[in-house]
Amino acid sequence: MNAIPSRGVASLARRGAPVFLLLGLVCCTAAPTTFVLAQAQKRSGFDTYQIQFTPLGDDKPFDADLKESFELGLFAGLQDVRGLRALTGNTPDESTLVIQYRAAGLSEGSLAARAGTAAVNAFLPVGVVPEVGGGDLAIQTTFLDARGALIGQILVQCEVTGLFKTDAGTMRQIGVRTAEFVGSRFARSAPQGPLSEIDASAGRKVINLSPERARAELVVFEPLIGEWDLKLELRLPGAAPVFFGAHESARWEAGGRVFYQYTETREGPEQRFRYNLILWDPVKDRLGITSLDSISICGAHTSHDFTVERVGNVIKGVATEPERVTEFSETLSDDGKTRRGSKMVWSADRKRLLLTVLLEGTRQGAASR
Repeated sequence: MNAIPSRGVASLARRGAPVFLLLGLVCCTAAPTTFVLAQAQKRSGFDTYQIQFTPLGDDKPFDADLKESFELGLFAGLQDVRGLRALTGNTPDESTLVIQYRAAGLSEGSLAARAGTAAVNAFLPVGVVPEVGGGDLAIQTTFLDARGALIGQILVQCEVTGLFKTDAGTMRQIGVRTAEFVGSRFARSAPQGPLSEIDASAGRKVINLSPERARAELVVFEPLIGEWDLKLELRLPGAAPVFFGAHESARWEAGGRVFYQYTETREGPEQRFRYNLILWDPVKDRLGITSLDSISICGAHTSHDFTVERVGNVIKGVATEPERVTEFSETLSDDGKTRRGSKMVWSADRKRLLLTVLLEGTRQGAASR
């Protein structure tokens, strides 16, 4: 943990300015994007800040010029925040915001801190974050109070194109954007009102990857979490019903960002399975579902037009895709130990019923509770 004294700012500026002028002529950069990895609490009231460089043990070396450039942007941006000043001394107090940062996704043999989708998904499973751009430079910053309590965590990344892939000017932008986040959330002068509107009016792109929003959207599935013994009945038009015994496992993944549901049959000449991944898409601001199904006729498919609601003990949802519309309903007993459900798959125009699946489920261990 390396604290950065405020007296070093002038020295950094003197040594770093020519670099920005040179690289600014040969690089083209996009505006940085801020990804909120842990929910940032809007806590105005901090008067001082302390900055610490806190690389993880297995981090690759952070190029000195890029590190210096980020610090320059961060210090410059913080100086523009009204009512916030660098801490005098080394001991933070109740009015001090502790800012810890590290480079995200450094590549072997490269001066650039490479991020983009790969770096974001270092914190989340692949697929949780859809396409967010190529991304070449990124800094992860953690915000703490004086007692060490986590207040928020962000990743600021920026795509870089041009002659050089190491861009001190872009890294300085990332520092400035990090400081702007501090000013909009934590400073005593932080503006009032919805944070999304504040960011939009200031021209800042902020994508919330923290689990709080996802959990709020996915909590409807909470009663299904657990291990279940199922009896399944499949009905295809013009064919006799087919019956299966199956086991289902339902759980949270990615800190509550994903509802994962896996079912496999226990009978028949070959084992069949189905899994659903239901998540809150932070970029498209809606629920999405991806399924892989060898039990029914559906196969692999994804829907980004998915709605669900829970009323009492009943969970209902509709997933719309170009080829089909799927409706499902689950009804749980008052004690949550048993459930009945149905799934109907229609043609896209809802004129033909393609498949009906009925189920009865018993929570494992329910009889002994």
